[in-house]
Amino acid sequence: MLLGYLRVSTKDQSFDLQRDALERAGVTKLWSDEALSGSVAPAERPGFRALLDHARDGDEIVAWRLDRVGRNAAAVLALVEDLDARGVTLRTVSDGISTAGSTGRLVLGILAAVAEMEREVIRERVTAGVQAARERGTPIGRPPALNYEQVELARSLRLDGKSYAQIARTLGVGKSTVARALAAEI
Repeated sequence: MLLGYLRVSTKDQSFDLQRDALERAGVTKLWSDEALSGSVAPAERPGFRALLDHARDGDEIVAWRLDRVGRNAAAVLALVEDLDARGVTLRTVSDGISTAGSTGRLVLGILAAVAEMEREVIRERVTAGVQAARERGTPIGRPPALNYEQVELARSLRLDGKSYAQIARTLGVGKSTVARALAAEI
């Protein structure tokens, strides 16, 4: 039986492209995981776990691309070994890889390593970009809830005996925001 697996990393993404490709490949039963990173091991994802529970000897798990199954080469290869022991194969429709033969398993191993490398390269680029932005003095992260003048007003109101709740209402923010801002300025 053909068992399909879909995964998207964020809620903003759609399953449509993957679903259409798997249905064209003859898949009628689908399992999915939404808003889960490919770095999460397949067996730790609820949808994939349910798929594994359903898979039987002779079944074939079909995914759109290898990176939908996982981006960690060791985890993908361990999964392939587990599936092989159960008599279940894995196939990707976008590149036609199948673990049914030794050549397919070799190619799958290479592609799993490439997917892991891509993930590492992306991580390195993000880290380098953040570092470069810091060196240029570009603020990183969320902007402060209160600007300098608002913090000064909050400090003045607090010295006048106003409560955090009163200050928060005056500034239009939460009490904890006022408390954090005043604590940070000490």
